[in-house]
Amino acid sequence: MSAIEALLREISQVHHEVRPDLFKPESLKFSLEDLVERLGNLDKPIFVYEEDGKVLGHLFLEFKICDKNGPYPKTSLYIDDLCVAQESRHRGIGQKLLQFAESYGRSQGAYQFYDNAGFRPQQIQMGKML
Repeated sequence: MSAIEALLREISQVHHEVRPDLFKPESLKFSLEDLVERLGNLDKPIFVYEEDGKVLGHLFLEFKICDKNGPYPKTSLYIDDLCVAQESRHRGIGQKLLQFAESYGRSQGAYQFYDNAGFRPQQIQMGKML
């Protein structure tokens, strides 16, 4: 089993425990075919956090272009998946992955134009089990 697959299984279990109404046990968000496809797709990069050759976390990003609203297409960067291995949590690895995502997005031009023009996020999406 690959390190990424192990992390996907781990986060799948966490999701199922928290929201069994939405997540099936042992269901993976990405199949092996999905992972192979993503590896060749620059719009859906995968990054890992490593220490001493061991993968302790992963970050799946996705660039999306929306041209429905406004005169210019807008490129956004989505964090599709982020996971830190259970034994490595509470060490700041997740925060480092988030900071990397933001830095990477800016370097690719996803936010730079709008950020420089003073735009700020306008929507936050959250959920709560009732």
